[in-house]
Amino acid sequence: MRDAIKPLSVIPGVFTFFLYFLIFTQPGFSQMPTKSLFHVHFNHPPDTFYVDGKPMQVVPGEKYSIQPGPHTFKVVADCFYPIEKVIDVRPGHVKYIPFKLRHYMTIEKRQFNYLRWINYFTGASGVIASGASSTGLKYILPLHLVGLAEFWGWHHTQEKHFDTCTNIYNGKLYPPAFFQLFLGLASMAKREISFETEGQVEKVFRTPGVPYVLRWLTQQQVRFNPNSRFLSNYGFTVGAHLNISSLLTFSVSTNLYPFAATEFEVSDSLRFYMNTGSRTIKENAFLYLLNADAHITVYKKINQQLSLSLGRYWSNKISGNVEVPLTMPDIQPLQDSTATISYDYSFQAKGLRVGFQYQYQIRRNLSFMLHYFYHFTSTFNVNNSERKRTLFFVNVGIRYGLVSI
Repeated sequence: MRDAIKPLSVIPGVFTFFLYFLIFTQPGFSQMPTKSLFHVHFNHPPDTFYVDGKPMQVVPGEKYSIQPGPHTFKVVADCFYPIEKVIDVRPGHVKYIPFKLRHYMTIEKRQFNYLRWINYFTGASGVIASGASSTGLKYILPLHLVGLAEFWGWHHTQEKHFDTCTNIYNGKLYPPAFFQLFLGLASMAKREISFETEGQVEKVFRTPGVPYVLRWLTQQQVRFNPNSRFLSNYGFTVGAHLNISSLLTFSVSTNLYPFAATEFEVSDSLRFYMNTGSRTIKENAFLYLLNADAHITVYKKINQQLSLSLGRYWSNKISGNVEVPLTMPDIQPLQDSTATISYDYSFQAKGLRVGFQYQYQIRRNLSFMLHYFYHFTSTFNVNNSERKRTLFFVNVGIRYGLVSI
């Protein structure tokens, strides 16, 4: 009985296998997709595109069939770094493969681009800041515009020496001389100095009878402007520098300003009567600045050098005298109605200074110079009333080496 039933127990298994064979082995039927698709994108057209080591012509955006599984994709373009990617393509999927090619870049080119924008930012900031006052617009703005023109000219010239493909610098390098005597053109801008003082005026009046004396308190507003004429900001530089090491340089120089002029203005008010007399004089004055500085090199690359500077400076003393007429009150009878106040003034700058300087080498003996210096002490004296203040100097110029070793 059991032997008769046993053959019947295998009938469902045989039937299932036969049904599977009829369904899944028919032509055109596949249990899962055997092909996949991919499409690519390039930020720069490649010269050659490889799939598993074989070149293939592809158009960005179009889809191409590929067998599922891992594949190696490689992009090659002239002047760009090659890119190679190993990607596992899943069966039946559409794979998007982007390629971002990077142009050949050197450290010199990267630093050149970085400092170019720093220079432009520094110059543009100076232009904007100089427009904050009438003095800045008149005297400091032209210097910053000249500095920006120097930046642009030097960078434009140097950029031509970089290979357009490899970005390797092919220009001539001009290392700084160990010792150099130099002559140059210099320009500067200085802040004006002003303050108030008080004094007393004594005047004798005569009546038909007895003479009497009247006294008035006065208030003086004094303004001294070393920038009173355009040419007063331009002169010559003579000096020498000595390179102690690749990071340290000492320099001694004299800035001569033969066309310097001073403007001295006094507005004097009689407090009680509010009468005002004022006078402005402009006088030519020969100004020189003797400088001794140590320069620490912060950056030196491709004929460009940036240094921090610390040193001392001395100037000659500019002095003079001015008389200011006062308008006296109309008191009758009055025989003498005029009075003047005399001022002795002097200006001198000396002390410590700190700043930084750019040097752009054009030839071995020719370079552009741009200096920003903060002078800690300048003294202005009027009738023994003394005032000290700091001065900010901007100096733009061209330097030529007379003797280089």
